[in-house]
Amino acid sequence: MKENKLNLLLITSRFPWPLNNGMSNKNFSIIKGLSKKHNLHLAVITRQNISSEDLKVVNSFCKSIKLFKPSVIDISFGILNSFIRIWPFQLALFWSNDAYSYFKNFFNKYDLVIFSVLRVCQYQSCFKKPKIFELADLLSLSFSRSSAYGNIIKRITFFIESKRLKRYERYLTSLNKPILLFNRSEVDYLKKSNVFQVSHGVNENLLKDLIIDNSFSDGFVIFGKLSFEPNNYACLWFIKNIFPYLNNSPKLYLIGSSPSKKLVSLANKNKNIIICGFLDDPYPLIKGSLGNLCPVITGSGIQNKVLEGMAVGALNIVSQFAAKPFKEPEKGGLIVCNNVSDWINILNKIVKEPNLYQNNRRKGIEYSRCNLSWQNYNKNLLRLINEEIDGTKRANY
Repeated sequence: MKENKLNLLLITSRFPWPLNNGMSNKNFSIIKGLSKKHNLHLAVITRQNISSEDLKVVNSFCKSIKLFKPSVIDISFGILNSFIRIWPFQLALFWSNDAYSYFKNFFNKYDLVIFSVLRVCQYQSCFKKPKIFELADLLSLSFSRSSAYGNIIKRITFFIESKRLKRYERYLTSLNKPILLFNRSEVDYLKKSNVFQVSHGVNENLLKDLIIDNSFSDGFVIFGKLSFEPNNYACLWFIKNIFPYLNNSPKLYLIGSSPSKKLVSLANKNKNIIICGFLDDPYPLIKGSLGNLCPVITGSGIQNKVLEGMAVGALNIVSQFAAKPFKEPEKGGLIVCNNVSDWINILNKIVKEPNLYQNNRRKGIEYSRCNLSWQNYNKNLLRLINEEIDGTKRANY
């Protein structure tokens, strides 16, 4: 007997192609996985322009795609709405009256709605249907940590937004619908029976044997979007507190788009700090470097840069904060630095003996192939979808 296919709607704030960030990788994997079992419809509220080529790639897996671009009037209304309702102001940037009207008029087309990231959860009131909030991370914790750093204006801004985010996250949990997070400590923080930890994944191509490129073998790598504040702060902190104390003058390669003016200025003053910009395929270089560094101390969730470094067999040296989502970081070959002394001592050991931690590289690859599959994520998501649909049927019986 042929299985009845559900009509599923995935709402997100970033188009899932190209695969140049963690969110796109996740959403594209969800789309591919769910489209094998059900009819997958995609709605994207974004201020970006989507090329016809990118649209064509994703359209091959979707029954339909709707794109909504917030106007200046939409955003202005969103800001006013956030102010009145004490909602996070970042929701305002993704308010679209066209999207709201469409969802209100056509909600009956869909059997279940998946809201990918908090920014689009403001549309949940349009749907009297089963729904899943696929938040990934608790942004309130990220903003709260970030409020301890930067100038006074940044601190106040992040502090206020963190309180609004916390209030909104608590509101979503009160709806008693499944909420999905990657980080076990964030699940424990909410302490609600409808909040679930789900396994993270990486691009499946990274789980294959990778040819090494030794062009960066004379230095360490930090990679990720450099304009993202936790990454920017981590780079600045490392350059100030660790880099000057490393022996034999290793290079520091910063891979990622949109570096801050301060980072560019520091690189111009120090020939050993090299800003590479965005690279289409940085992974052979990362694998061939002395080590993949993740000195982040703010942010939330699991650091994609660590997971990808593990998958490709890089040597991953991480902060205590970056290691926190891992129950047993040593099983993934992570080298955890708890303080400045740890960073300096461990990195100097690696500079002196680059092959000292080869076993850690192997552990990272083994851990990734066993645990970092988006197939596992999709299995959990499909299970929750079935439970929500079955629960609704029972309630209506």
